[in-house]
Amino acid sequence: MANPKTKEVRRLTSEPTGFLAGTCRLSPDGKRILFIGSNKDEEYNLSVIDVFSGQTKVLAKLKDKSDFSARWSPDGHRIACGSVDQNEKMERSGPCRIEIYDAEGLGRPQLLFEDREGGFTATAWR
Repeated sequence: MANPKTKEVRRLTSEPTGFLAGTCRLSPDGKRILFIGSNKDEEYNLSVIDVFSGQTKVLAKLKDKSDFSARWSPDGHRIACGSVDQNEKMERSGPCRIEIYDAEGLGRPQLLFEDREGGFTATAWR
């Protein structure tokens, strides 16, 4: 994390974390970072890091999925995550879904959209 005023840079996590390029998003209040990453098993997950404590919370394991896109809601309480099912050859094999997650990891995700034609995974809040 970098402080734009002092240009000080500090590491947020104590362990290596695999971030997918382009998936990191700062929360509206600037206190958390949303990202799609992978663990040691190379399974993708939807996670949030607390900027001040460095604590990482995994909101969802995204097994057998690809083509990710994730965004914060304007109030910072929810996260929209788009993905596409993939097979063992890492090819698209199922629908595109956009699901809504609670930013604290409470409850189950709510399916917002599903396109069986392959669709796209761009997400934005309006």
